[in-house]
Amino acid sequence: MVDWFIPYVYVPSPYATYVKIVTPWGSMQVEQMVLMQVAGAVVVVVLTAVAYYVCGTTAKVKPEDKAAQRAKAERAERASRTEAVRSALEDNIIKKGENSYYYAHNARQVKDSDEPELTKTMVSSYGWTDKKKQVSIYLTDRIVEDMAEDQLKLKWTTTSLKMDLLLSVGGKEAKSLVIPTLYGEITDVTWRRSKDRLTLTLHKAEETEWKSLNAAAKHMDEHIEYDESLYD
Repeated sequence: MVDWFIPYVYVPSPYATYVKIVTPWGSMQVEQMVLMQVAGAVVVVVLTAVAYYVCGTTAKVKPEDKAAQRAKAERAERASRTEAVRSALEDNIIKKGENSYYYAHNARQVKDSDEPELTKTMVSSYGWTDKKKQVSIYLTDRIVEDMAEDQLKLKWTTTSLKMDLLLSVGGKEAKSLVIPTLYGEITDVTWRRSKDRLTLTLHKAEETEWKSLNAAAKHMDEHIEYDESLYD
């Protein structure tokens, strides 16, 4: 059987100025004042370590919280900007639902996945008119005046239109106009030029009015409330 010895502190009397620390290896006499100073120093060290740990943990957590808040705010701001742009575009399409239209867009650089070597700039501005049997799109550009037929690339279906106007014959840059879904169906697309103006003519499948080139505006009238007093 193993005998366990627990170290202890022995105080000879209430008036003694020293204490004895008894251990399995012997006893040691220590002045009470020295012992209190050592104990106080140990307490200070322990409290300092705890405070440092708590402050360090808090300092690590707060930046993460702030970063998460900033990211959330940025996401909300991006969503708000996207919604504002979409609403502005829809309003523009609705308000210009007449027989003559003009659109202006910010020029941007894109690359066609089908033609990865061709860098395209979306047409910055164009106009169009709606007639009984056809729709005409007008593009004015200095390139048109001296362009060769090979510089104009047209691709279309009954419901879509894509035009690429190369800046030079065999060049790698082009001005592009893409309408993925037309307002109505077409049967043919022809073109002609006059000085610096290029005219694309879309021949309608049905003699119906087009309020926009893009089908996105086709059913928007159903969601518009008109104030009749404005027309008095």
